[in-house]
Amino acid sequence: KNQYRRIKNQNNRKQRRSSNKIKSSSSGKDDKNSFEARWQAAIDVEERINVGLDQMRSDYTRSIAMLFPSVRECNAALATFGDRGELLRALRLFAKMRKAAYLAQFAQEKYNTLWLVPAPTLETYSTLMSRAVSAGKPLVAVRLWLLMKNQAGFRLQKPKVTPIAGITSEVIIVPDVKAANILMNAYAKLADVRKAE
Repeated sequence: KNQYRRIKNQNNRKQRRSSNKIKSSSSGKDDKNSFEARWQAAIDVEERINVGLDQMRSDYTRSIAMLFPSVRECNAALATFGDRGELLRALRLFAKMRKAAYLAQFAQEKYNTLWLVPAPTLETYSTLMSRAVSAGKPLVAVRLWLLMKNQAGFRLQKPKVTPIAGITSEVIIVPDVKAANILMNAYAKLADVRKAE
């Protein structure tokens, strides 16, 4: 009876191991398909932001909110480009996001037209900085930090009163622990211990 249980347990373990191998091999295929889907979505975001910028440049006075992807979609595209080793492409998309935010601010001030554009947020900067450090470009991460620090909405503390969404085009950026850790990692890779501290 004990020998029967032992053999049954061994067979059960073998079945579990083989089913885990099948799951892991199929999940690798799913991961590849998932990454390809993310890649196609990133390309779509890139095209949509190009179309939105072209429309903005042609007519500032008319607001068409559906042309631009959301900030979340742009951040996902930046992460996907960075994960694939296309840091330059991610930086170009980031530059287009900044350009759209600048043009939206111009249109709001001059024509009183509100464009809903994907203005860079803390998550945008953190995503790019981490991908730059991963790609062996810590100096790019430091430059992104300085760019974020010089942005109009940069604060060291959260404001007591947050602006109502849609009323202002300014994006409030308050660095968090994740952004600080990425910056310290970048300085460490640059062998600048003083600034990393």
